[in-house]
Amino acid sequence: MQLNRREFVYSLGALASAPPLTWSVKAQQSGKPQGDPLSNREMEILNSICEQIVPKDEFPGARELGVGIFISRLLKEAHPDWIKVYRSGLRSA
Repeated sequence: MQLNRREFVYSLGALASAPPLTWSVKAQQSGKPQGDPLSNREMEILNSICEQIVPKDEFPGARELGVGIFISRLLKEAHPDWIKVYRSGLRSA
């Protein structure tokens, strides 16, 4: 069975490592997590990039799904050594 990009991304929601729904809803309401390593401007650029990869159509886009917030959370909690790399890339975007 071959999946298109949207079907593949949609199927990732079934992974056990996905954040619980309650976290996703809170993240969307607050806009960004506490202690976020990225500035508001950097988050806006990151969200725009993610939205270009998974745009909104009949399904939610990356921004609505909180992909930028998820990336920021991963940077903070699992890969703080990558924060400078992301900031550099976001500045050049």
